[in-house]
Amino acid sequence: MNKFISILIVGLLSFSLNSCISKKKDKPVITVTILPLKYFADQIVGNKMDVMCMVPAGSNPESYDPSPNQLVTLSKSKSYLAVGELGFELAWLSKLQQNQPALKIYKTSKGIPLIEHKHNDSHRNDDDGGHFGLDPHTWSSPKTARVIAQNILTAIIETDPKNEKLYRKNFVLLISEIDQTDSVFSKKFRTLKNRSFLIYHPALTYLARDYGLNQYSVEFNGKEPTPQHLKMLVDAAKKHDIRVIFIQKEFDSKNAQILAQESGCKIVVIDPLSYQWSKGLTDIAIALASE
Repeated sequence: MNKFISILIVGLLSFSLNSCISKKKDKPVITVTILPLKYFADQIVGNKMDVMCMVPAGSNPESYDPSPNQLVTLSKSKSYLAVGELGFELAWLSKLQQNQPALKIYKTSKGIPLIEHKHNDSHRNDDDGGHFGLDPHTWSSPKTARVIAQNILTAIIETDPKNEKLYRKNFVLLISEIDQTDSVFSKKFRTLKNRSFLIYHPALTYLARDYGLNQYSVEFNGKEPTPQHLKMLVDAAKKHDIRVIFIQKEFDSKNAQILAQESGCKIVVIDPLSYQWSKGLTDIAIALASE
């Protein structure tokens, strides 16, 4: 019996028990993969829906496995709002939909020009092969967040059309917040002299593209860097006068600490998976602008 079937059985047993205990009519439920998507959805639905997040705070969305309780809640969901290319989604979405064929899945990255996920010049070797799929971190830039918010609005209205007027009103307020965050970024980066940064996990690819920054990642495609890659990154840090290396609490920071020691960069902990989407990104902008 594989892991998915075991989790599924426990989840269905829990669902049956919960159904016997409570027959009350709940709010419609929609499910998202990560907390930033939950934030966007929460702002739009207000109190008309419950928004469930599959990957909880502090968990790695590349390798997380859902709990039985999450499968119970997912069985009540009318729609699933996915990022589109995250490891969790690639591993689980097809299985979840096989178990629940009526579940409608929306890709919130629809319409965003996706970036090919490959090494930068300072992090390449002969085995790279040139292609590693698409970078999933579309929520990390205000410019792409506008598209994500629009896709979420579309999914929500299709799920619950009777409250469309309220959802559109809330959407306007959300877009205003995203625009304000974009304005902060544009102002802070307009005169930024040092436009390069190191990062352990390449979570800011779209931010870098949209605001003319250079991201040099330590980890790539879920793999630890080789000593050769670390040396290349140290050389790049010195060449481009890079002064900061970003790390996330969800990932092992050992190699980032080694790199910081060798390059003289300051380690800054960031949280691009924060539920407080605007604050999480603004803290990153402040850290870059202060270096």
